[in-house]
Amino acid sequence: MIPLLLGLLAAGPSAGKVAVRAGRIVPVVGPEIRDGVILIEDGRITAVGREKKEGTEEERRPGEPPFLEVPWDATAIDASEQTVFPGMVEAHSFRGLDRPNENVPVTPFVTVLDAIDPVSFYFEDALRDGITTILVIPGNNCVIGGQGRVLKPYGRTAEAMTVKPEGGMKLSVSPKSGFTRLSQMAELRKTFADLREYRERVLERKRDEREEEKTKAEREGRKSEAKADADLVREDDLDARKRPLVDLVEGRMAAFVWCERAMDVAHAIEVARENGFLARTTLVLGPEAWKAADEIKACGRPVVLDADLVHLEEDALTGEEKRAFVPRVFHERGIPFALQTQASTLGSRFLWYQAAACVRNGVPREAALRAITITPAEILGLGARLGSIEPGKDANLLLLTGDPLDAQTWVDRVILEGEVVYERSKDERLRRLLEGKDAPREEKGK
Repeated sequence: MIPLLLGLLAAGPSAGKVAVRAGRIVPVVGPEIRDGVILIEDGRITAVGREKKEGTEEERRPGEPPFLEVPWDATAIDASEQTVFPGMVEAHSFRGLDRPNENVPVTPFVTVLDAIDPVSFYFEDALRDGITTILVIPGNNCVIGGQGRVLKPYGRTAEAMTVKPEGGMKLSVSPKSGFTRLSQMAELRKTFADLREYRERVLERKRDEREEEKTKAEREGRKSEAKADADLVREDDLDARKRPLVDLVEGRMAAFVWCERAMDVAHAIEVARENGFLARTTLVLGPEAWKAADEIKACGRPVVLDADLVHLEEDALTGEEKRAFVPRVFHERGIPFALQTQASTLGSRFLWYQAAACVRNGVPREAALRAITITPAEILGLGARLGSIEPGKDANLLLLTGDPLDAQTWVDRVILEGEVVYERSKDERLRRLLEGKDAPREEKGK
């Protein structure tokens, strides 16, 4: 498989100074720019505007992007016939792992770092499809499944792929295999009750140590340092298997909570609120959970929607089939939502397809584009770095052959942090697929 990845790992311009000349820039935030230029330095976007032509005096009208001079020492990338779009962001995926879940129901101490397969076809396809940032996190078949990691789909090791090590904790209020909803909630409540007892025991021990130190200092005629309870317990005082849960309830780790059905949403909100991590919770929803949209709106948290965007249900009395287009329900209520992919159908594999389906079913184009770029970036705590084409953000760019939501558009090149990491013309696997090329010479005759 490694030789076939060489087309994806093609060397590109240096990540020093780069200038991308674009026929069209779709920044997601702000108006589109025709005949624009994006200036990049050390992997970050430094300016976005229109190129100032030598020997001409351009007049800038109010509200228009600025005119920019391309530095003489910048590496130029010609996309003058193409559309430049920010790299897409997937805020939840359990693909790319050797297995998505452990058999043990409560495993907050495990991390996907140990299960990421850098040469998985999923990462190869993601880069080819224009997804440049992914939260890879344990699957839904868990009670507490462990910790995720934010990755770019490029690199030879999991460490090299890492964008953000602390991706968040995966929990589920919907029953895992062999559990009922009663036993699922009982296990969750027991886990957090045990955690409270454990933290109190550790705190009591540290209080006793503080008093002993105070008494010793008084005997020796010196002043002891007075520490508040909040300063007593250090990370090293905690069992390594408990630390991730402590980080969760103390607000240092995000939570992604799986809710398969509408009835699960109230339980998810209850568990998160009672244990202090609602403010950092994202609800990962099944198609039917749209019925709890009002409860979600009230708690003020964002959601990641299932790749199956349409929920069909038969009325029990009339037999009439009712259809709900799920993203429109959340958009109409002003709930931030992100889209995700799955491998079950051809269309659901692509984030652009999901966004195009939103537009077709009444979601405004701007909201649909945000659902595959800046909204998932904000969910991951990376809104200041990713999801749009703005100065100061990572230079993660897609060079497209047309509009990002057009079915006839292809990803021609991908730029990650100012470096071209994918070129369609050098994609060996895609070339063989489309052109029907023979197997490599060394494989013939086998």
